[in-house]
Amino acid sequence: MINFFEKFTTFLLENYHTITLFFFFSGLIIFLILLVIPAYYGRYTQTTRKFLMFPNKIAWIVMEVISPISLLIGISMIQNFSKFSFKFNYLEIIYLSHYIYRSLIFPLLISPSKKSSKVAFEIMLMAIVFNSFNGILNGIALQTKTVIYQNFFLDLFKNPLSFLGLILIVSGFSVNFLADRHLISLRSDGSTRYKIPTWFVFEYVTSANYFGEIVEWFGFWVASRTLAAFVFFCWTCFNLIPRAITHHRWYHEHFEEYPKSRKIVIPFIF
Repeated sequence: MINFFEKFTTFLLENYHTITLFFFFSGLIIFLILLVIPAYYGRYTQTTRKFLMFPNKIAWIVMEVISPISLLIGISMIQNFSKFSFKFNYLEIIYLSHYIYRSLIFPLLISPSKKSSKVAFEIMLMAIVFNSFNGILNGIALQTKTVIYQNFFLDLFKNPLSFLGLILIVSGFSVNFLADRHLISLRSDGSTRYKIPTWFVFEYVTSANYFGEIVEWFGFWVASRTLAAFVFFCWTCFNLIPRAITHHRWYHEHFEEYPKSRKIVIPFIF
């Protein structure tokens, strides 16, 4: 098993840039597909389909828990599997914290009415593949620059981009977290009926939670300035923007009173 990981690590490190660019272009293809066919989960689940459908909460945990695990694998590829240490730089801690929240805490907050919804197997599989590659590639990239990031305050105050990136990360996560909490609160009474979101950022865009996540990972790229983080940010846009467009269209189709002035996902712009 160790021999296999050593060979896999060697292959990955030798072809790192090629694999990362392939990862980018595969995301672009997914983006074009999602513009036409919405991902089958949430309100777009095929109600007549019964096979290979998994409960929402279980699906979320399985899909997202891969992310922190794969990041640790990427870090260990640089540190050497046999000499792995738990000394992380602050960007690795941010990545791990985000996905620990998304995989272990967020599913517990999902409103009761959503517990009965299902996620298609192919959506789970795609998410697992993405999170596996994304975590490993970012783990390698961040660990390669660990000397730069190790001193948190030194990096922030010596490099304005690191400071700006951290502000964007915190701001984006806050918007994403609060927007999710607002959406959950709209159905906290157990209702299955959708309602028009009204919290702060939702007054400007239909998908405030997606806007927050896009800002968060844009900040991650600004702070880290790695190819893997840039591709991660692009994948976030490739995945969330088509769904935000579909959400926007859905709200206008189902609510005559839906505000015409709201943008889709970027306030005042798009």
